[in-house]
Amino acid sequence: YIDSIGSPWITACLDVGHVTLVNRDLPGMIRALGHDRLLALHIHDNDGRADLHMMPYTYTHNWGKDLVCDWEGFINGLHDIGFEGDLCFETFRVLGAYPRDLWQDALRLISATGRYFVKSCLYLIISRAMVELKYTCSAAAGSSTVSSSLQRLRLMQAI
Repeated sequence: YIDSIGSPWITACLDVGHVTLVNRDLPGMIRALGHDRLLALHIHDNDGRADLHMMPYTYTHNWGKDLVCDWEGFINGLHDIGFEGDLCFETFRVLGAYPRDLWQDALRLISATGRYFVKSCLYLIISRAMVELKYTCSAAAGSSTVSSSLQRLRLMQAI
C-alpha cells in the first residue's frame, strides 16, 4: 500500500503493542515493511487483550514463562532490515503503576531497554559480520583489508 502512493515522504510507523493486540507475526511485519518503509516504531507492551502501554517485557503467559510480545523476534526483525529509524517508547501508563518516588527508576529502566534493543541489533550485525569475515579470511589468507576489517569489528564488538 505504501509503495502505491509513490512518495518518498510517506513511510511507516509500526506500533509494536498494537501488533501484539491483533496477534500478528511481529518480526514478519517488520521484514515486510523493510528498511526503506519502516522509519519509526511505537514501542510498548500489553497483555494481548488491552492497549496498556506498559514497558517492554512486562507481560507474560504461563506464570512468567512466555512473553506475550515476541521481543526476541522484534530484535531479529529490526536487525534483518538494518533498521535505522526512531524508537518511540509509548509507555506513559508505567508511571501510574508506581509510586512517585520510583518514577526516575522506572524511566531509567525504559531508557536501558532502548539501549538494550540497539545494542542487541548491533551485536547481531557484528556477530554475523564476524562469521562472514572469518569465512572470507580463510579464502583470502593474509589480506590486510580483511585483517583491518576484523580489527574494526572486534573494536565495535567491545563497545
